Amino acid sequence: MRKVQIYIEGVMLDLFNDEQVNLNSTVQNISDISKIFTDFSQSFHIPATKHNNKVFQHWYNSDLEFYDPTSAGGTLSSYDVNIRKDARLELNLTAFRTGKIQLEKANLKDGKVDSYSVTFYGDVTSLKDKFAEDMLSDVDMTSISHTYNGTEVYNRITDHTTDYDVRYPLISSSRYWTNTGGGTDDITVTNGRIVYTELFPAVKIKKLFDVIATHYGVSFNGNFLANERFTKCFLWAKNAKDFQFITAEQVINFNSVTYASGTPVYSTIDLTNDTISYTELLDTTAPGYGQVFVPYYYFIDTNIQVSDTSIDYYIDVYKNGTFSHTVQGISNNTYNVIQDINSPGLNEQVQLKIRAANTMSIQASIRAYWFAPNVASPTYPASTFEKEISNISCLTQNLTGNVDLTTLVPEMKVSDFFSGVLKAFNLTCYGTDIDTFQIEPLDDWYSLGEIYDITEYTDVASIDVSRVPLYNKIAFKYQESESVINKQFKALFYREYGNTEQSFTYDGGEFTIELPFENLMGQKFTGTDLQVAYALDENLSPYTPKPCLMYMYTNQTTSVKFYNGTGEQTITNYLPFGQEVNINGQTDFSLNFSADRSTFSLAPNYNNLYATYYESYLLNLFNVRNRLVSVKTQLPLSILTKLELNDRVVIRDKRYVINEMKSNLNTGEVSFTLLLDFREVRIPIVVPTNPGANCVDVPINLGNGVCSVNIATLTAGVTITPSTVTSSQVISVCVPANATPQTKIVTEESNSLLPPILRKYVVTEAFENVITENSSQQSIALTVTETYCNGAVNDYTIYITQP
Repeated sequence: MRKVQIYIEGVMLDLFNDEQVNLNSTVQNISDISKIFTDFSQSFHIPATKHNNKVFQHWYNSDLEFYDPTSAGGTLSSYDVNIRKDARLELNLTAFRTGKIQLEKANLKDGKVDSYSVTFYGDVTSLKDKFAEDMLSDVDMTSISHTYNGTEVYNRITDHTTDYDVRYPLISSSRYWTNTGGGTDDITVTNGRIVYTELFPAVKIKKLFDVIATHYGVSFNGNFLANERFTKCFLWAKNAKDFQFITAEQVINFNSVTYASGTPVYSTIDLTNDTISYTELLDTTAPGYGQVFVPYYYFIDTNIQVSDTSIDYYIDVYKNGTFSHTVQGISNNTYNVIQDINSPGLNEQVQLKIRAANTMSIQASIRAYWFAPNVASPTYPASTFEKEISNISCLTQNLTGNVDLTTLVPEMKVSDFFSGVLKAFNLTCYGTDIDTFQIEPLDDWYSLGEIYDITEYTDVASIDVSRVPLYNKIAFKYQESESVINKQFKALFYREYGNTEQSFTYDGGEFTIELPFENLMGQKFTGTDLQVAYALDENLSPYTPKPCLMYMYTNQTTSVKFYNGTGEQTITNYLPFGQEVNINGQTDFSLNFSADRSTFSLAPNYNNLYATYYESYLLNLFNVRNRLVSVKTQLPLSILTKLELNDRVVIRDKRYVINEMKSNLNTGEVSFTLLLDFREVRIPIVVPTNPGANCVDVPINLGNGVCSVNIATLTAGVTITPSTVTSSQVISVCVPANATPQTKIVTEESNSLLPPILRKYVVTEAFENVITENSSQQSIALTVTETYCNGAVNDYTIYITQP
């Protein structure tokens, strides 16, 4: 028997000598290929020893509370069973898993506590717990707010050298733009110019992941998070039909306080944290001494003096750190923001925040007090019935013209946004430490696994071989769009733009992978490089779309009139937004699941979400030779503590990937369900770039058990920075120009002075460009040498190609 050690927040628990701890582990299960799974244990029992009772603070006794010196003010507290605690598992004092422990129940015998039932959950479950039911608008986005004015919007449309986290796509939410006719909707003339307030912002999903990580105190790692296929993907921040600018929210800053009726007993003003706290008010004079005197109310009145009396402002009230309600105001006025009845257990902490519909300065003063209405003449206010009056003066504050993205992001849960992005790119998310998560495309993650031959540890007499329970059709789809262009596409092709279905000749049901996003289709004006889109329905009326993902493409030339609030400018270049992103000037990747024709390039794009992130995994899964194999093993500790779910296992002459593993941590018995693996262990890595001298980002991922990697090449003129790494990261490789780049042959009537996109080229019957005879692709081989922590060495090759 092996010894299992279980720690809760660093404290080791006492365990029964004969208690069995079983752990189920899976990441992406054949039963639901759209979901990310994690480790979880069956409930097991731990003894109610003196030590364990202290850890769980005698939770079985609801009448007990304990002094907690670590909490604010040393308040009383008890074990909160609704919050899972940080935990880790060890086997014979060797690290095994990290995650969370959930206290399920206390078991009593003869009126005395005998044991506790607990469950261990992996790190991904703890991430879901942190997100809970929070909305995207609950996440602090102050770090990515920016000044809002016409010049700033113009720059974020046209500036292709600054790496902005927030951009403004050319998407109309009010009218159907045209580029001809000279009317009020023709955006190429003054009459129809785009006004900066027409445009909604879009935010990099990478930055949303960053602010989510900061907000919840977690870390997200993985080279894909630095890949342009991820960093150039944006979420459109539109949650209303019309754009209404609101300044960033600011806490009303307290300056000083005076007390009109002596120092309060049942209320507190905190000048450091700008909070007002109040607790139940007790009647100490009337009969029933020490009882709550119900007729009292706690009032907070806020007087606001503003620099512009025509602008609306909003006082947001937070109770105990959670948003409660908003009071809207205008001009110089006093508003009652809190009216709380005195009641048993009353214990509130209030903070006030303010925002406005435009830049302005505000001066607040606050009056907080207990108030009891006159029963005979219940008027408000009635000063003779006020007590514990606190008069708070506040600093003058400038509400800057910053975009508060929390007021604009789509109304969706953080968990839905996060899981939706994982589904789009078929990403796996797994914990590497407490509150630290690795995110990688599933195929990339599998390529990092080791191979373990477990034949000698396998009970070959009890192997079960079953058919893989497959579907006869898998659908990949976005949410239905109401956009006029999307509706026109659906009317022609009887499906949503970008959706696809993959059918298989199997007896099985249908399975749908559905994203929580809308795939807004663009329109490219004929004979131009100008692409726009519309949040307009079939009646050309504005509508609020479902959350929209979109890629930012490379800089393009155009001629569009733009009004920045003070004058007219001409947009001569811009960054299009749609389904495609261009990588290194060579390869387009699409947010479509299908190979539908690009609205920008007007050609089918085969580097779509399905082909790039799902096809390899599904083709292996649906291979007619595949089987679902169930085996029982007795793994040594040296393998069990190292085995990861992306490792392959070999039994006799066949290689498998792990679908699910169930481990008895005490005995070392592990039951596997395995899928045959027909894919290459290491997926070939080809990084295309342009034919000129340039530097390209190359991801280097350290596989399981690898301690360092060296990258080298025999090609002259190549620099690699850094050439040795000890953790997964993106390196920079600078390559010389291709001396014989591919040159397309133009027709005799083509004008060579025109830009390449407007020239006429010689094409084959298959519409492929004919290139000159002396053209040749340059392929630069990078030799990647992996050194494992046990001293073993392995080489593989990455190719950088230049046309």
